[in-house]
Amino acid sequence: DVTLPEGLTKIDNYTFENCAIKELTIPSSVSHIGSYAFEGCPMRKVTFSAPSSLATIGDYAFNGCPLTSIEFPSTLTTIGERAFQNASLTEVVIRQSVTEIKAYAFNECKSLKKVKVENAPVIMVAAFLHCTALTDVDLGNAVVKLSGTSDWWGCFRGCTSLKSIKLPNTTNVGSCCFYECTALENVTLPNTLQTIGHHAFYNCRMLKGISLPNTLQTVEQYAFYGCNGLQSISLPASLKTIERNGFDLCSSLKEILIPEGLTSLGEYVFSGNISLESVVFDNTVVAIPNNAFYECKSLKNVELGKATSIGNYTFQNCTKLESIVIPNSVESLGYAFMGCSSLKSVVIGTGVKTIGGYAYYRQGLFSDCTKLTSVEIKSNVLTSVGDCCFYNCRSLKKIELPASVTTIGQYAFEGCSVLSNIYMNPITPPTINANTFSDYNTPTLHVPADATTAYTKA
Repeated sequence: DVTLPEGLTKIDNYTFENCAIKELTIPSSVSHIGSYAFEGCPMRKVTFSAPSSLATIGDYAFNGCPLTSIEFPSTLTTIGERAFQNASLTEVVIRQSVTEIKAYAFNECKSLKKVKVENAPVIMVAAFLHCTALTDVDLGNAVVKLSGTSDWWGCFRGCTSLKSIKLPNTTNVGSCCFYECTALENVTLPNTLQTIGHHAFYNCRMLKGISLPNTLQTVEQYAFYGCNGLQSISLPASLKTIERNGFDLCSSLKEILIPEGLTSLGEYVFSGNISLESVVFDNTVVAIPNNAFYECKSLKNVELGKATSIGNYTFQNCTKLESIVIPNSVESLGYAFMGCSSLKSVVIGTGVKTIGGYAYYRQGLFSDCTKLTSVEIKSNVLTSVGDCCFYNCRSLKKIELPASVTTIGQYAFEGCSVLSNIYMNPITPPTINANTFSDYNTPTLHVPADATTAYTKA
């Protein structure tokens, strides 16, 4: 046992590193414990003499010490990086005086079950990651920020026993904050929240519902990725941005209402949500990106609001989707509906100017929509029917193209085995390729009366 003398004000870096200290008493005069000061000591108990002056505990100060309990003095302001890493603590109380807990401070404290913050205005950086026994967390109401590190370590990452938590009045849930907290079922978010950081709830598989406050503006990438127990989510009117993969692989989610104020969606944002049945854009003016609803195999109802564009693979393999109306606000379409094998009816709005495609891989707007029978193109500004647009649409019997069309891409009607009538409204014959139509099917072209000669020569 070691009792340090009164009057000592500072314990320097490395002073007692790897010494055989089992119990330690630190005098009230000490205000600073240096980095690595007691690292590797087989210490199970430390006592701070009252009235303590201690303000800072340095980085790695008690790293690897098998401490079973500690009572921090009310003067403490800073707990350093990895200060209590691998300790045997079962309970930690953060006093009201603490303003900063640095990265990994209690990392791998695998016996830690309870954490209480006494309304401390503290900034936590990846403080309690991999505390696998942690079940009881009380963060109070004064925590300023729950941050992650630049290398993706979050405050409670890997706390696999944590089931419920109420977050304090912060504006940000930090990156990877609850990454793979696989038992987490209930989270209460504050009404001050503005941002949910990237990977914040990544693979929280037991999370069934979460109420997003009306202050929330941004959901960063992969924030709810793999939350396959999440059955419902209400996106608030305040929300402006959902980044890529934000709700990817939420396999129990059944419906989504995209609020009117949303201005940015990332790629794969709702992809792989195999139970998703309904998506409604509430007059939302937004570009719908690549792969946004890729392989949402139960999706039946889609209302696109005031979308401005639809990217590539956006609704690919949504095999239950039977009809789609492209609103007049959409100006460009990628190869968005490939493999929608139940799709029967399509209406393309008045604003569409271009339809994209990729001939090499036979990727087009409606490639392999084998049940498609009805296509209505209302646009009079459409100039390009992209490569593979109707590739392998084996049930399509007729189609009418507007007068504005100037080009029809490669393989656009390849595999349309029952296509018998194409109504061409352009006065000038559109440019086509040798492989635009199937070799084994020659549909009848219906052209304007005053353009018969032009089409004959084309």
